[in-house]
Amino acid sequence: MIEFMIEFLDLGPHWGFIVACYIVTIGVIGALFVWIRADQTSLRSRLATLEAQGIRRRSTQGATSGGAHEGARQGAHRGAATATAKDPDA
Repeated sequence: MIEFMIEFLDLGPHWGFIVACYIVTIGVIGALFVWIRADQTSLRSRLATLEAQGIRRRSTQGATSGGAHEGARQGAHRGAATATAKDPDA
């Protein structure tokens, strides 16, 4: 078993290049992770500041103010589908 592992881990004459590629890849993925976490913290801070000023997100307004507009748009779409169903030649 140990001989198999030694043979498996023998990277040949290019071992330095292979190990360097793994190190660079791990470093880049780690840097992306840190960057995303820092950006998330920054965005949450900015959102909290805006909400403290009274500015709300549009996604939370959709259930109250946009409901009638959405229903009208869906009704128009349904009406168009019904009109084509009545006239098979259209």
